[in-house]
Amino acid sequence: LTLYNPPRGCEVVDDCSPSSVIVPDGVNPDYVYNNGSFLCQVCDENRQPWTFAEWIFTTQPGLFGMPGGIANPTGIALLFILIIMFVCSLPFIRRRGHFEIFYFSHLLYHVYYIILILHAPEFWKWFIPVGSLWAAERIYRIIHRSLGHGKSVIKKGVILPSKVTNLIVERPPGFNFSTGDWVFVNIPRLASSEWHPFTISSAPEVAGQFTLHIRGVGQWTNKLHELFEEEYARQQR
Repeated sequence: LTLYNPPRGCEVVDDCSPSSVIVPDGVNPDYVYNNGSFLCQVCDENRQPWTFAEWIFTTQPGLFGMPGGIANPTGIALLFILIIMFVCSLPFIRRRGHFEIFYFSHLLYHVYYIILILHAPEFWKWFIPVGSLWAAERIYRIIHRSLGHGKSVIKKGVILPSKVTNLIVERPPGFNFSTGDWVFVNIPRLASSEWHPFTISSAPEVAGQFTLHIRGVGQWTNKLHELFEEEYARQQR
């Protein structure tokens, strides 16, 4: 317990009296006393050990985590991040036109992994292999996008019943797909930072183009439908 920081007026001693410890029935005392190597904290008459709140919400005890004492506060932070991400994943968020809340709340996973490294000192050993693959994929995607690969144009948009928009998209050079594949779609006119996955609805054998059928169920998809409704109305004037 060299890292432990006892409260003022308290100290850790190794000559505890066994009578000062209550051993529950059924528990082997040898395990409690660690084969005779047993430590306890002794405080002066007017001093108190760390409270539960001080253990959980502060780093004062100095135990656990990297650096010492940060494990409990970071554990609380990790719990709150997971709760936020879970709540923002529920249908009443995603399906009621609040996709941005869902999307940006899930970017907290960057903060989550940073805090997790501080929370668990050995976690970085497991994170480096997987994190390296993730970083390489992100770098590849950024370079791929900056070079214009996968960039295309919408050749035509058709308004269909039930708020469905049929997009006819020019097929980029070298773009091949199989039945059931999907693509990420970004339309800067609607939202420059949003990418949405949609299943390709046309057959792979169709040359020069592919189609998407997108139903308006959220903010982005409804804005897409309204965009082509407005364009259709403008062309009818």
